[in-house]
This record gives sequence, C-alpha cells and structure tokens, in this order.
Amino acid sequence: MPIYLKTVDLDYNETLLLCGLSVNNAISTAAREAFARDVPTIIVKECTGAAPWETEIDIYFDILDTWTAEVATVEAIRQRLKNRLNPTE
Repeated sequence: MPIYLKTVDLDYNETLLLCGLSVNNAISTAAREAFARDVPTIIVKECTGAAPWETEIDIYFDILDTWTAEVATVEAIRQRLKNRLNPTE
C-alpha cells in the first residue's frame, strides 16, 4: 500500500475505497497508511470480511470509523456518488 500511495496521483478530491478480508489486519493497515498520507478513505462495510479469528468484526469497524477511515454501506456510497455526479437531483 505505501508504494501504491506514493505512485498514484491523487488530487485529494478523490477518496480511496477499501474492501477485502481481514478487517483487523489488511484493511486496517491499508486504512492507517492512507490516513498517514492524508488520503480520505471509506471502508465498504458489506464488502469487507473478517478472518476466521476475527469474531467481533463490528468492534473493528467502530475503531476504524472513529480514528482512521469512514465505514459506510454500499447504499450510502452509491447515494453520495449519485449526488456528486448529479447535484441538482
């Protein structure tokens, strides 16, 4: 992730969407790396899963949502994109 964030040209009007497995390890590490570089980040809740040993996934989401990245549903993200693309609707 650090190498990717160094090479991608973000204009900071953009937001990084994260999803995947192991919310306590991979996702939270990527979110922290983005946070450290002032990259706005949203974790897509329905598209992010837990590793077998991560039994309390909602606690991880709460921690990330408090300090590191926004945690949002697909519907909330879809609505935000729709509003951004069509602000008069």
